[in-house]
Amino acid sequence: MQHVVDKMMKILNDEKATDGAKTQAAQALALIKIAEVLNGPGKTLGPPGWIRP
Repeated sequence: MQHVVDKMMKILNDEKATDGAKTQAAQALALIKIAEVLNGPGKTLGPPGWIRP
């Protein structure tokens, strides 16, 4: 999951990235953070659902 966070941060810090790309990167980071809060660190992905209840 860390590689996804790194890619999103790279987009956010890229001067050439469009506002839309930066918005989507920020939203992705927010979703990852929400999932980690609900499930614990590093447990954002897992079957059957994306966010475990």
